[in-house]
Amino acid sequence: MKRACMTHPARMRLTKVCLHCGSPNLVTASLERGGIPGAFELSGIYRCEKCGYVGVPLLVKDAAKYRKHASCLKKQKR
Repeated sequence: MKRACMTHPARMRLTKVCLHCGSPNLVTASLERGGIPGAFELSGIYRCEKCGYVGVPLLVKDAAKYRKHASCLKKQKR
């Protein structure tokens, strides 16, 4: 009996993207927020260079698909 081929979660390549715009251009928000260097890296808080959102990013398998999804959601809200 053959087993189904499954990708181990540790081997999946996940990309951090902005929760609001889907951009993968994120930087840690430590020094600009007046915090201790490295503290925000541990907490997982980032700032999006595209839209300025500060918070926890989403981890996605395919950043391009998420950006397309995020733009569709924005169009629906209008």
